[in-house]
Amino acid sequence: MRPNDKSNGAALTLGDVLEDVLKETAPRKSEHTIPDSLMSAYRQGLFWDHEILEIADEQFWVLAQKSPGTAIRMVDTFGGTRLWIPAGLPEGDYLQKALNAADAQIVMGLYQNSFLDVPARHPLWMRRIYQRRAIATLRDQGWTRWQLAHAFRISPKNVTWILRERDRRLALTLRMTRVTAQADGRTDNTTHPRETGSNK
Repeated sequence: MRPNDKSNGAALTLGDVLEDVLKETAPRKSEHTIPDSLMSAYRQGLFWDHEILEIADEQFWVLAQKSPGTAIRMVDTFGGTRLWIPAGLPEGDYLQKALNAADAQIVMGLYQNSFLDVPARHPLWMRRIYQRRAIATLRDQGWTRWQLAHAFRISPKNVTWILRERDRRLALTLRMTRVTAQADGRTDNTTHPRETGSNK
């Protein structure tokens, strides 16, 4: 299945990557052992806004629709817990410290003086993230879309969609970084990592 076997073992095999995927999605004793946050995965284009809504109950759905970033940070920080949301500071200072002032205001504005059940990091959701990471990693190693579709038992159309959405999110992040750098009086000539990639 490897497009380019190398005698020195430099190229990743499907087994190598899937083994990493399984390790990352295995049950953990502590949330702190998970190397990447959901926000990091979101910025890398490994899952998208509509998938945040899929894990939300009716109450949390309101936050996920209004501010996906705030919803992700809530799951990252308080996933699987029930929180009392006060009407404002100083009672809500724990939210401001755990998230940031803007996110805390959004949460308190929506749920003041009520409980909020924050969705847990669902194992299947995490598996989806790491599967997409594996697809992106193998693509960077030279695998074609057809090879990826066969290996992961999904359609070539889905592989294309995953890679295109990831590239779109990375390009958006890069543009935001450049705009921020220009606003701060700095220059950023970073090239998008896939701008010169082929489309097999």
